[in-house]
Amino acid sequence: MRRLFLDKVTRDFNENLDTALGPWCFDNCSDIDEICNLIKTSKIINERKYNRFDLINLREKLYKKYSLTISQYLKRTNTNDFPQIFYEDMSRAWLLHFLDFLIFSQNLVAACLKKYSNKKIQVVQYYKDQNLQCENTLDFVKKFFNKRYLSSFILFLIKNNKPKNWQIVCLNNKIKSYEIKISLNEQLIIKKKNLFDYVKNKIKNLIFFNCQEIYGLNIFQKAFLSFYFSIKKPLNKSIRYKKSIFNKKKGKNLKGFHLPKNIEEILRICIPASLKNIKPANNKRNNYGKIILTSGGPLLYDDEKKAEFYIHKLNGGVIFSQQHGSSYNDADDNPYAGCEMMFDGLISWGYKKHDNYKGRIIPLPSPQLCFKRKYNNDNILFCSTANWYFNPRISGKSFDFTSKRINNTIIFLKNIKNAIFKKVYFKEHFTFHFSEKKFLDKKLSNINYTNNATETFLQSSKMVILNNISTMFFKSMAANTPTLVIMNDYGLLTKSALRMFKLLEEKNIIFTDPLRAAKFINKNFDQIENWWFSKDLQKMRIKFCSNFALYNKSPFKIWMNFFYNIR
Repeated sequence: MRRLFLDKVTRDFNENLDTALGPWCFDNCSDIDEICNLIKTSKIINERKYNRFDLINLREKLYKKYSLTISQYLKRTNTNDFPQIFYEDMSRAWLLHFLDFLIFSQNLVAACLKKYSNKKIQVVQYYKDQNLQCENTLDFVKKFFNKRYLSSFILFLIKNNKPKNWQIVCLNNKIKSYEIKISLNEQLIIKKKNLFDYVKNKIKNLIFFNCQEIYGLNIFQKAFLSFYFSIKKPLNKSIRYKKSIFNKKKGKNLKGFHLPKNIEEILRICIPASLKNIKPANNKRNNYGKIILTSGGPLLYDDEKKAEFYIHKLNGGVIFSQQHGSSYNDADDNPYAGCEMMFDGLISWGYKKHDNYKGRIIPLPSPQLCFKRKYNNDNILFCSTANWYFNPRISGKSFDFTSKRINNTIIFLKNIKNAIFKKVYFKEHFTFHFSEKKFLDKKLSNINYTNNATETFLQSSKMVILNNISTMFFKSMAANTPTLVIMNDYGLLTKSALRMFKLLEEKNIIFTDPLRAAKFINKNFDQIENWWFSKDLQKMRIKFCSNFALYNKSPFKIWMNFFYNIR
């Protein structure tokens, strides 16, 4: 009988009969070209491709409809007497993630039904089914990228609309220890809390309550800022609360995309347990005009901390957020950056206005971009990024994009001179779905790898090369280290970012052709400083940094001056 595998294929997978739901089912394969060939020959389900902004439009329509439903539901299930807006704030990040996840999953289910609805097949789930309800928002964000959670959710959707001739087979295999790939973020999420952690967090919350998770500042600077905010005279008035988080670039109404009829029931099943039982907190304290400075992590994903923040806001308090990486003004679709902008101010890395999102934006030099360059060797740092078998975000990087990026990396490294290749130290991103190391080792011999912190290399290497636009690119430009980027394409960018990146391409900082990039390095490596420190290129670099990677030797002093003068 024909089989459809949801999460992992078995050894007896028959290429003539069987199909896999996605490339993640072949995660033991050591040849990326083989997986791509399976996609081309329809051994892997090909979901329907929709216009991205039409999907974004669908997500925003669903959010407008179900944010009210969910906030009303949470108000009934919780014993606190908070207004409905509080529960909408608390569930916002989870709901936005979940709607992306639902749209992605339903598109896959629809592709399966289109291909096999009239055929007799077995739907096979290799691993044991996972509970769809998560502990908290952070737990859901972790499982958002987990293939076992995805397959469990898709199986749940299939059961709701299963053709009579489909048979479901659950093999209930337990995941083996060597199959577990845990990122640094996941390690923080799953770390068990003990009494010491509890006491430490209480002390941190006491000392740093007004200044939490601010990247780039040292512990003394954060403590000083927190203390200053606690004694600073309250602002004259709280800045208007902006509820709009929607993308200004609008898509069309989707035709032919069928969502489950029981979405409300699915939402109630999957909503994190922590949101159904929000711990009581002091709702009487007057915080009018008092400042909290935080980053997006606690503000959106830490349910305990964000409850305190939103109560602070309800009681008249002011919340500022801090940009902490890329995908803010360079990304044309990032609703989570939109969430940060809806409060009282987002401290940006230079930009004053976002092309696609509304909100108050305050450009200040980032303490994350303060570097002292000490070039002392001829090494080249080659920086990679996360590798995906799937990314449920509507504007996430797909496996096709990942495989093209890896192949472009191999083409580039194969075509640079051997003397230059020996100086390259490849830094892979902490693992998401897979490491590209196994693919590189198969195609390249004697490649050097490094586990050192990228910032260490950044300040001492002769050059930085990247195969992506990420936080490391912004840091490298701010550090004034000779930098070269090999990009797949210019997709997913705002218009302002696209204009700037095209100018960088003219200066040979960005390439979309790995062969041209290799030829450029082969010709100019020995005189790379002459190219990089030329007057025209440095003028362009400064222009870029003023909008995307604003830096200063004394960022803390400038921050203090801003908060001292704000009234």
